[in-house]
Formats: sequence, structure tokens, C-alpha cells
Amino acid sequence: MSRNASVYIRLLAFIAVAVGTALCLTASPAESINLSRRAPAHRRRCGSCGRAPRQRIYVAGGASNGITEYRASADGDASPIRRIAGSRTRLRGPEGLAVDSTGTIYVADTGSNSITEYKANADGNVPPMRTIAGSRTGLSGPDGLAVSGSGTIYVANFDGGSVTQYAAGAHGNVAPVRTLGGVKTTLDSPWGVGVSPAGVVYVTNHGGSEIVEFGRASKGDATPARVIGGARTSLYEGWGIAFDAAGTVYVSNGSSINNAITEYSPGASGNVSPDNSIRGSQTGISAPNGEAFDGSGTLYVCNNGIPNSVTAYAPGATGNASPIRTISGSSTRLRGCAGLAVH
Repeated sequence: MSRNASVYIRLLAFIAVAVGTALCLTASPAESINLSRRAPAHRRRCGSCGRAPRQRIYVAGGASNGITEYRASADGDASPIRRIAGSRTRLRGPEGLAVDSTGTIYVADTGSNSITEYKANADGNVPPMRTIAGSRTGLSGPDGLAVSGSGTIYVANFDGGSVTQYAAGAHGNVAPVRTLGGVKTTLDSPWGVGVSPAGVVYVTNHGGSEIVEFGRASKGDATPARVIGGARTSLYEGWGIAFDAAGTVYVSNGSSINNAITEYSPGASGNVSPDNSIRGSQTGISAPNGEAFDGSGTLYVCNNGIPNSVTAYAPGATGNASPIRTISGSSTRLRGCAGLAVH
């Protein structure tokens, strides 16, 4: 073989390797940083390049005393891929639900007046890895639940008219690190609680049909920083609360009188109209109890009406929008759709 031919062949091989590497680097900057630690190029495959991370939908079934887990792409009469249920789980009325960045599952269990935590990918009749319960905890009818990025646990106590906060890793009969409650807080049968991207604590006042906001460090009988309430807000018996990436506040109005998801801008206050809402006969919304977003901006809603369902809406959906997917049917094992999380 001539020298020129040999150089030409090596040049073609170099171009082929360069093109293959460039295609795989489309996955993410984080993956490209670790590229040198992977298997050699001839053993790598680019089958996952450009795909969104796999996410899961978690649903608290208050009537079934269980937590069901579905693929985010699930549609129709889909069976859960995992289900936490049985006597060892200590679930006796799960309502609020959250999943942290590690996949740990947190449940506000009204029936046992406790917070139970399960390992990522827990399945079957498994005991919780941690439980917050006892006379010192301040728990009183826990319904809503949220976990901040630092691991702080926030609980809305429907019966106690309070929001209690617990340190990351809290276990046993532990006192809360902070408690919000008292006349000035205006908390009235609080149901949902959430922490916005800016660190603001939002609480849905089920009894007052309003949203109250507090600073992250607020405690005791603190006056809310802002209150969204009044006839123009379209709030009626607010239940779950969620935030999109921009911090827009989404509230599920679970009464049959409303049956809507209403949206408010960060910083909204007073008797203001919602920026948008999802409502109408085509939406499939029926007594919504909770909602959450996935990484692509798809909104998932937990419907406690008959039949129980989880409906998913395209990013930016408003008005009488049809869901892009609906999980419903006997195989889903949905019984009492009380809370929802996406991870």
C-alpha cells in the first residue's frame, strides 16, 4: 500500500470517530465531562442520546392505603410498575406525597397521624425506612407535604390548623424545627403546602378558599407575606399546590363546583384573577386533589372523582384543553386519588 493511500485511510477513520463522538455528546454537558471514564468508543452506544430522563408518577391512594407508581408515559388502563401496600407499610390513609432528589418517597398519612418515608424503588409490603410520629411531633391530621431542596420536610396539618417543619432525616417522636400556627397566620384547615423555586412557602387554606404565603424562616403566629383570596381568584376549597420552572403557582380546586386548575404569577396578592386556568368538559378534571410537573413541563393532575384518574397536559395548556394522556381503569389500581408526585 502506498504512503498516500495509508494516510487517506487513517484520515477517514479519524473523521468517523469524530462524527460518532459528536453525536453522543448531544446527550448533556454532564455526560460529556465523564466521557473519558466510559468504555472505549467501539463499545459505547448512542441509543440514549437526546432522550429525556426517565421519570415516574407516584399516586397516594387514600382509599387503597397504598402508593402506586407509573411510568410518565403511561396511558389508559395501565398497570402500576410498583405498589407500596400492606400491613408492614403502616399506611392507613395516605394523602400528601413527595419524592426528593434521591428518589426517597415521603407520605403524609392521615390515618396513622404520621409521616412515613420509603427507599427509592420501594415495592410491595415493605416497612418505612423512617417514621415521624408521636405526641411531640405536632402532627394533627397531616394532609399536604413538601420537601425542599435541602431536605426540610413541610407538613400541612388539616385538623391542627398549622404547618410543621422537620429537619432532613428526622425520625421518631421528634419536635418540629418550626411551627406556623395561630390567629395571625389565617391558616384555616390547611390542605396543600409547597415551597417555590424562590423559597416562598405557599399553603392552600381549604376552609378559607385562599392561598397564604410565608417566608422560609417564618414561624409561630406569623402574619402572611401575601394572601391570594376573594371572588375574582376563582379559588374554591384549594387542595394541592405546585410550581412550574418559572415559579408560577398552580392550585387544584377540588370541589365539584369548580373542578379547575388555576394559575397565579409569583408575587400575586389580593383579590386577583388567575393568569390562566384549565377547566371545562374536555379536560377530564374531576375533583382534583394534587398536581405536579415533570422535567419537560408536562402537568399531571390527580383526579379523585369517579372514576379516579391521572390526567396529563401539554406544557402551556390552558382553557378547555384535552389531556394528552389519561391513566384510568381497573388495572391501574387507583382507589382514592389523594396526592401526586413526579420524579
